[in-house]
Amino acid sequence: MRYLLCACVVMACGPKPASPQLVSVLPDDKPVDAAPAKTPEPKRDDWAGTLVLPHSLVDIVVHFTERDGTWSATIDVPGTKLVGRELAAVMYTAESIRFTIPKPENPQLQETYVFTRSADEATGKVLLGGQAFHAKMMKLAPGQPALSIISRPQTPKPPFPYTTKDVNIEVKAAATAADAASLAGTLTLPEGKGPFPAIVMISGSGQQDRDETIFGHKPFAVIADRLARDGIATLRTDDRGIGKTTGPLGSIDTDIADATAAFQWLIKQPEIDPKRVGLLGHSIGGVIAPFVAVKTGKVAFIIGLAAPGVSGVELVPMQLELELGIRKLPDKLIKAIVDGQRAVGKAIVGGKEAEIKAALRASFVAAAMAMGAPKPSDADLDQAIASKMPEVSNPWTISFFKTDPAKAWAKLTIPVLLVIGDKDTQVPPDQNIARITAALRKANNKALTTEKRPGLNHLYQKAQSGTAEEYGELEETFELATLDLIAKWAVARTAPKR
Repeated sequence: MRYLLCACVVMACGPKPASPQLVSVLPDDKPVDAAPAKTPEPKRDDWAGTLVLPHSLVDIVVHFTERDGTWSATIDVPGTKLVGRELAAVMYTAESIRFTIPKPENPQLQETYVFTRSADEATGKVLLGGQAFHAKMMKLAPGQPALSIISRPQTPKPPFPYTTKDVNIEVKAAATAADAASLAGTLTLPEGKGPFPAIVMISGSGQQDRDETIFGHKPFAVIADRLARDGIATLRTDDRGIGKTTGPLGSIDTDIADATAAFQWLIKQPEIDPKRVGLLGHSIGGVIAPFVAVKTGKVAFIIGLAAPGVSGVELVPMQLELELGIRKLPDKLIKAIVDGQRAVGKAIVGGKEAEIKAALRASFVAAAMAMGAPKPSDADLDQAIASKMPEVSNPWTISFFKTDPAKAWAKLTIPVLLVIGDKDTQVPPDQNIARITAALRKANNKALTTEKRPGLNHLYQKAQSGTAEEYGELEETFELATLDLIAKWAVARTAPKR
């Protein structure tokens, strides 16, 4: 989810002073011939590190060299052409490590690394394009090969007791030929003889790959692995704009069309029992799932993982209020930001550019005043508004703010499992469970199961604050007890009727 917020971190450091030179003379102060002193070998320390970036983990090796009391460094990125790159602004002490990868051709893409050191380990951040990402480093022993410092132990590894197939699914044009797409994905089939029950997995907002990879975690791969071991097939696909899927980006209607095409394809496969095929939607995927079920009339059940029960115009202010409260911002400032976001959301739904710009302007001014800052100049406001307009006026954002999932839920009588972590800051559990529950009651749905999972965040990790900053720092991909709950519920709903 995107917020109308930004944060800047500025760090500075100076060079370490050179060590003083020592001079020695004989007691009688007479000059003597002496062999030239040998130049001491420079001291060298090698560190391996791992960066936690949005779509991957990246390993690095940093070589620190000390000459005359001053440290310099180079960096290698294994598996790439980046080898021996000179680093700038190097600081290497017993307490901290800092360095920068300079990019004079594009200073905005300069990478700054800031670590707090404890003996032979260091934890910190890499600052890229105004964003901070988690990173860790470890000092290597002499001759020790480089290694990954951060792991994702739950990511499934072969050999697998099931079969996977790469598939391509054609999505017919909705309006023009330009709307068509080819969805690339993975069909996972359990061992044994089918036809099998199956689940189509639908990812959250943004461009997600078939594993829903985030900060090196692959939650959809973890879920698919568990379901296959329990006899349930799965289909998961790359979104448009990522992986091997082709086709232009669109709106939530585009996402619904893609998920519908995936479902219709799956129920036609000979290995699949078409009467036992359900949907699993995570986050915005939980908005898409009920619309697919209404559209096809053939979905057997839905598993909603952190599924919003409200439109974006309501959800984003909820997110902001919760997350800013966790950060302990002043109540006055939280209210100004949240009220501003509500006004912007309503303007987006209204669809008039002038009203959107006016709402953005008012929200920026109100936030500045609440912080006790001077009112921004017209030039600064114009620049801030211009930077936001492409985001708030694109088709997906507009449809996200307009789409009310309760309208679809209110038409469904199929079994539904709703699971949300009680530390979820992106889909606050109580309000969204309540809204979906109320909608299903309108349909007289008597097959609803709800679970608010203690201590879990939006990704179903055991969390402290629940904020997005923790996602990459946590080693756990998906809490096992919750994974067990989902699998057992799905098995019970897909057991053959006797």
